[in-house]
Amino acid sequence: MFPACILPVAAIRKKVKRAGSREEDEATTLMSMMQETFSGIRVVKSAAREEFERSRFNAAHRRMLNFILRWKKATELSGPLVETVASVGIAAGLVYAKVTGMSPDTFLLLNMSLMSMYPHIKALSRIQATLQRSLVASSRVFALIDEEPEIRDAPNARSLGNAKGNIQLNGVSFQYPEGETPAVRDLELSFETGKQYALVGKRGRGKSTILS
Repeated sequence: MFPACILPVAAIRKKVKRAGSREEDEATTLMSMMQETFSGIRVVKSAAREEFERSRFNAAHRRMLNFILRWKKATELSGPLVETVASVGIAAGLVYAKVTGMSPDTFLLLNMSLMSMYPHIKALSRIQATLQRSLVASSRVFALIDEEPEIRDAPNARSLGNAKGNIQLNGVSFQYPEGETPAVRDLELSFETGKQYALVGKRGRGKSTILS
């Protein structure tokens, strides 16, 4: 009957993996939402959007909690299912002992051996659920590691070598993709090492763009 104990574990594996994956998605959404809210707290306060942001957070939190509960239910379900299969095994053992004429002491020894195996089989079923959840999380990590960066060096890019620290900008222009006019045009600047400089100007004149 031992192979039959694997069936409940295999049955809940997909449920655990699916619930764990959805929980990871909601956790990512929740973290992104918190980061956006706190980084833009001035905009939120100036527009009086506190209640709106709070409701968004609570809704995302409830969704994540729902998937956590699904994962927990699937994990706890494996124990009773394994117990049911084990009970059927003991009943089958009684029938087998009756048919084969097994002696009571031999049957008792066999039954005690099976009962001593049961806690470990039940523990294995819980480990399987934990492994499925860990598999989802680790796959996200490896997907991030394998992601190709959007910004790369040009094929004919030259190696920087030993930089001396001076920065020279000659005829530099830059325009954001969504902008209609360049943020800076034909910029000529020279920064020497060991000196301090200040970029001064009105808002929207390209100070942050130059610094970047």
